[in-house]
Amino acid sequence: MRMLVLRALGLGAMGLAGLTGCGGSPPPKTQAPQERVIDAPPSRTTDTDGTPDDGMKVGGDGILGSLDEEVVGRTLQPKLEEFSGCFNKHKRLQYVGGTITLRYRVARDGSVKRLGYLSDLGSWQVERCVLDIARAVGFPRPKGGEAEFEYPAAFRPKQRHQVWDSDRISADIHKHERQLKACAGAPKSYALTFYIGAGGKTTSVGFSSPEPWGNGMDAFAECVVEKARGWHFTDPLGEITKATYTFE
Repeated sequence: MRMLVLRALGLGAMGLAGLTGCGGSPPPKTQAPQERVIDAPPSRTTDTDGTPDDGMKVGGDGILGSLDEEVVGRTLQPKLEEFSGCFNKHKRLQYVGGTITLRYRVARDGSVKRLGYLSDLGSWQVERCVLDIARAVGFPRPKGGEAEFEYPAAFRPKQRHQVWDSDRISADIHKHERQLKACAGAPKSYALTFYIGAGGKTTSVGFSSPEPWGNGMDAFAECVVEKARGWHFTDPLGEITKATYTFE
């Protein structure tokens, strides 16, 4: 039983960098400013034990097929400008930035069977826009069965911020999290990323879950984000602060 793993391909950000002028030839003047996008992790060409990666691995869902990295890149390349457009259109705060990692399961006919994602971007509007585009992508038929891979797209903020770990906000989270019980359809695991401004006020919230999207996840995310926007945290004392908390 084997499956394709394309973790940390670098394809998403490499393509986005092409759109925004990070490396290669200069971009057209009408493209997005180059400081808005950063590189993703480099392609993984070996297994975790150091042996060469043949593109096939054991999967928990049975025998899986494969999609070549170049095929994935060619398929998603036309969508990169749309991903960048989500960021430019919906991001209102100059310090918002991070990485959205799409987790695809592609069916035998090339359609998207499952899609989850992880994100520390901290802007649900941008994440939802990227997710809507990503769900509509059609891939070539995988070889040998269904295929799985990850695709990162990383966006650079224009203004710096500091980062707190989850322990720094856990006490404040516990004060507010009972509000989330009113939101139906919670997945087993999800994360909220916050930007905290003057007086501890929440200025932006992002949502992500590694679980397959569907079954009311959109409605749950909307509900959770709307409630979390009103939360207050420990005052970062003049420094915009970013923190991510995982609910399990």
